[in-house]
Amino acid sequence: MGQILHGSATTTEAVRRAIQNSQASLRELAGRYGINQKTVAKWRRRASACDAAMGPKAPHSTVLSKEEEALVVAFRKHTLLPLDDCLSLSETLYGWRVGANRVMLMPDGRCSRAAVVCAHSLVSLESAT
Repeated sequence: MGQILHGSATTTEAVRRAIQNSQASLRELAGRYGINQKTVAKWRRRASACDAAMGPKAPHSTVLSKEEEALVVAFRKHTLLPLDDCLSLSETLYGWRVGANRVMLMPDGRCSRAAVVCAHSLVSLESAT
């Protein structure tokens, strides 16, 4: 079974383990495996031969809650701005882009029922003031 490497990987886990267990010089190991001496030094310093995770340390969800969905729907209905302007403002104000785009592209019939009811009540409250 082969190992899956990302596009920039220059070593496999077996090569990393060999580097960590070897007593040879950095120059010799770099020449043997065809990699940079800094790469050899990096893998010698590490405690593990596993590649480090390269994603966000604290990933966040792009799924909006029912209340946030309602706010997006109400904002779009109340302002009557074009979709691009609404998305730009929702990203600027709330940091929502993907979820807001998904909600704004849905027709009312496909949007969650709670969001539509909440949106209509928000719009009516704002128009009353």
